[in-house]
Amino acid sequence: MSETSGETQSEAPGQGLPAVVCRAAAGLDTGLVGAVALLAWFAAGSHFSGGLWFSRFNLAAAPFYGDLVFASGAGWHTAVGAAHLLLIYSLLGMAYGLLPASREGWLNLMTAVGFAGLIHLCADAWLWKRLHPFAHPYYAPLAIAPGHLIFGFFLWRFPSRLKRLTLLLGGRTAIAGLPPVSAPETGAEVAAPETGTEPVAEGIEGEQNADFGLSFDADPDVSIEPKQDSDARRIAPDSSGSDGSPPPSSLE
Repeated sequence: MSETSGETQSEAPGQGLPAVVCRAAAGLDTGLVGAVALLAWFAAGSHFSGGLWFSRFNLAAAPFYGDLVFASGAGWHTAVGAAHLLLIYSLLGMAYGLLPASREGWLNLMTAVGFAGLIHLCADAWLWKRLHPFAHPYYAPLAIAPGHLIFGFFLWRFPSRLKRLTLLLGGRTAIAGLPPVSAPETGAEVAAPETGTEPVAEGIEGEQNADFGLSFDADPDVSIEPKQDSDARRIAPDSSGSDGSPPPSSLE
């Protein structure tokens, strides 16, 4: 019984979320943060344009409370409308995470901004009218476009969030599907043994050359003879006569 429980405990850490769920969670995470930034733009844009900062939030609660949102101030309708917008844009971020598009480099930025531009067009054509028939003038395209651009920039964070959530919650298959890490470090590790072997080779050559009394610059193709033989050959012609006769004796 204890062996089976030990096996299940050892196998449990390997069980994790599939790759699709990790992508959806990363998209939901980036979409939620982007939605918070978008709502901040809605409030700041309404305030600096001379309106009430909560007017767009109240209009987002119109599907639940109807025309009462036009007569209410900052309160319950504002909280419900803000939660409604957070839910919509968080789900849009999840949909972005499930798209089979590239998520690397500048192509990731272009995909995120393009997705935010598509949201802007769809919201202007359909979403604001679904909130209330008179809500469209409060969400003018030129006033809402910077907010959607900010939302697209926050979707740019998707690759880093996907990697972190997959390593934290994903299974082996999901982790194996992550993009591979660039390998400048592995090249340095491979080149390290070569640099370590060069001094050894030089040391061996130096020892071999030292036995013959040569420097490192000597040509290995030149044949080398011992010093004693060369000295004997240099002295031999001096000890004999020019005609090949024996040297004169000291007694003569």
